[in-house]
Amino acid sequence: METLRIGLVGTGGIGRTHIERINNTLQGGKVVACADPASAFAFRLPRSTASRASKTPST
Repeated sequence: METLRIGLVGTGGIGRTHIERINNTLQGGKVVACADPASAFAFRLPRSTASRASKTPST
């Protein structure tokens, strides 16, 4: 089975729950990128999820 590579926008409480479930529960899925206006959250996640982070501009 091929891995479904997923990018996620928003790494707050619910976003982190989604990342955890996708990486640990969803068979064939893996979060490979995440972005968040609060870049501290987005850049903290890659170490634990092996994904790439990007800062999104705040409006």
